[in-house]
Amino acid sequence: TLNQIFKFAVDFGYLASNPAAGLKAPRYDAPDKKIFDVETFRNIFSTMAAGQNQDIIYLLAETGLRSGEMAGLMIDDLDFIKNTISIRRSVDRTLSLVGTPKTKASRRTLHGSPYLMNLLHSYVAGRSQGYVFHSKNHDWVTPDTVLYQFRLALRQVGLDPDSYNLHTLRHFNTSLMASIGIPLKIAKERLGHSVRGDITLGTYTHSFTDDEIGAAAKIHGALVGEPKSEGTMASDLAQDLRQLAAKHGLRIEDVVGRLTAVMDN
Repeated sequence: TLNQIFKFAVDFGYLASNPAAGLKAPRYDAPDKKIFDVETFRNIFSTMAAGQNQDIIYLLAETGLRSGEMAGLMIDDLDFIKNTISIRRSVDRTLSLVGTPKTKASRRTLHGSPYLMNLLHSYVAGRSQGYVFHSKNHDWVTPDTVLYQFRLALRQVGLDPDSYNLHTLRHFNTSLMASIGIPLKIAKERLGHSVRGDITLGTYTHSFTDDEIGAAAKIHGALVGEPKSEGTMASDLAQDLRQLAAKHGLRIEDVVGRLTAVMDN
């Protein structure tokens, strides 16, 4: 702060006194964060053209990832057997540099719904390394490109696009988890927020894997808000087949063949 700078100058003999001593900074009231409800999110999502930008918006809504964490996702961060996404790096959108997440708690692993994991699989199929999402000019997708398309959709549904950004989806995800009863500890862990300051949460409360998996499914259900369509059921089936094949070291074709033989008997 300015006071600390002047104090440093006094301590080292550059100034006789601190002109900022005793000054009080004016009170700053942060403006209220604007978010939208689930129905509005569905309208925004359906308004966007199908493709990478729309899929990224869904990813951010389900997981609450920061935009830099989304851009930094690499293929080896995805585990399609356990249905997990590991956050190990983040892209600085200002400097266009890749670094580690901002805190220890930000380096985390969270579960994705079968729908989300199947969606992500479509981007990495046939590739063994590299970023999950990429653009023509970068190894990774630039958040500003996604934000531009997101704001076009916001305008189309009658919202002021300048009042929202990609971080809005993180606030939306947080509010959604609270509204559907996701336990606070699981919500914090999914968001990459530390629980060390809360003794009860950090020391005495433990998250069970099944609870975290259930949270992902519950969030997806709230976002979709409708019974499973044939497309969604087919997506879930494809995910189950991949897991079964990997578990037993088989090809998906072999698993399908064996299941067909069982049903024919």
